[in-house]
Amino acid sequence: MARWPSVSKKFVAQILSAHAGLGVVAGAVLFILSLSGVLVVFHEDFARWEQPGAPEMREYTPEAASLGMDNAIARYQSIHDGALPDSAYMVLPTRAAPRMTALLGDDAWFIAPDGALAGEVDHAYSEFLIEQHYYLNLPHTPGIILVGIFGAIMLALVISGFAAHPRVFRDAFRFRRSGNPQLAEADLHNRLSVWGSPFHVIIPLTGAMLGLSILFAVVVGQSFHEGDMRYAFQPTFGAEGVRSDAEAPVADIAPALHTMRERRPDVEPWFLDLEYPGTESQSVKILSRLPRRLIFGEYYQFDAAGEYQGQVGLENGTVGQQIIAGAYQLHFGSFGGLPVKIAYALLGLALCMIVASGVNLWLMKRAARAKASPRLERAWISVIWGSPALLALCFIAVSGGASDVWLAPIFWVGLASVAILSTFVRSRAILSAGLKLASAAFIALGVLWHAIASGAPASPAFWGVSAWLLLTAIALSVAGAFGFARAGRASREPAPGTPDPVSSQA
Repeated sequence: MARWPSVSKKFVAQILSAHAGLGVVAGAVLFILSLSGVLVVFHEDFARWEQPGAPEMREYTPEAASLGMDNAIARYQSIHDGALPDSAYMVLPTRAAPRMTALLGDDAWFIAPDGALAGEVDHAYSEFLIEQHYYLNLPHTPGIILVGIFGAIMLALVISGFAAHPRVFRDAFRFRRSGNPQLAEADLHNRLSVWGSPFHVIIPLTGAMLGLSILFAVVVGQSFHEGDMRYAFQPTFGAEGVRSDAEAPVADIAPALHTMRERRPDVEPWFLDLEYPGTESQSVKILSRLPRRLIFGEYYQFDAAGEYQGQVGLENGTVGQQIIAGAYQLHFGSFGGLPVKIAYALLGLALCMIVASGVNLWLMKRAARAKASPRLERAWISVIWGSPALLALCFIAVSGGASDVWLAPIFWVGLASVAILSTFVRSRAILSAGLKLASAAFIALGVLWHAIASGAPASPAFWGVSAWLLLTAIALSVAGAFGFARAGRASREPAPGTPDPVSSQA
């Protein structure tokens, strides 16, 4: 009878160690997605803070918007030898983001209230945050699918966590912060999970929906439409027109904006798409936010002369349309103004703590079973506190003139380097405290550098974001100083595998 070849115990131990490492890597991705999600909630505020000198306006005329579009198209043609893009987009001023911008291909310009071009749009850092949260800085299609998969993993963790703890609601206010560190960590994890449970279900659910919908679109496109995945989204976003090769004068968008104001004065137009400009098939779509509705908006369609042609149907569409259109708002908190943003930020930070404490508990339980992983413990600390430090370092790099193509390598290579180097640091408490202080220092340096470089403009948005970031830096510096003081009072470093109160609560 044939026998399986024997496997050495050392090999098995290496495989188990690799398995544990993959668990920490998965936790690291979920933590980074949660942290970047907190920042992306404020992406409009970050964009205003990043370029504080751009013109802002609460009101605008359709004629000024039309002139701005014409000027942007003329500039684009001067750069690209007279060519025109398939679509010319315009972001219209709103209460949340009172700026007008024109986007053609990879070029974007601010529009002044009189319709003149007012400088190039350069939101390198804000776009980096979006790229990280949406795509993990990967190519868009595989990136958003991967993010959707991690959203499904997080949702499964949330549901299985509740199923595995039948007393979790009964003990909703039980919070032991002294004595056994593992019990304290478990209470932190469980209480935050219960208190924010609706949020912790909605965020991964909608994230999985948005990410995996791309996978569905890819399958549909490959199977039925010669690889074109846009067909899967036509019920939600409307069908694209058929491009004509016959040339025509570029359409004036002012009549469509006037008609929009006359027909629907109750909605807030915020995005305009001039499709196939300079051809006989050109048309205008205006995406508008509806009051007291959770959907991200409705598309209103106009011909080249500005005559109303109907709407896509999100406003009164099918249940499926309503769910998909509402998922965007629910996931990103882009409804309800600043109070909702603040609530999402606090709940998002709680989600970061849940992810961190979940991995902490897993590491502590391994240690209790004499399977301690001291290097993984230090690597995990480096992920928790190295991530904000490297996000701040990326902004310093942008302020120093670094190209946006360097931001993703700075973050990901930097995080891997910190994780590797952290395994050689003996004290987990000192590692945790040091990274907190580094995060605080980088955030403060980035804010001060940006204030000096931009001339400290008298802008409430600029100073509001700056104050928020400086308060974050102060909180991190206090936590880091406390950690160093606590480590200094310790008579000796805990033995390998022993839960460390400072680092385990990272």
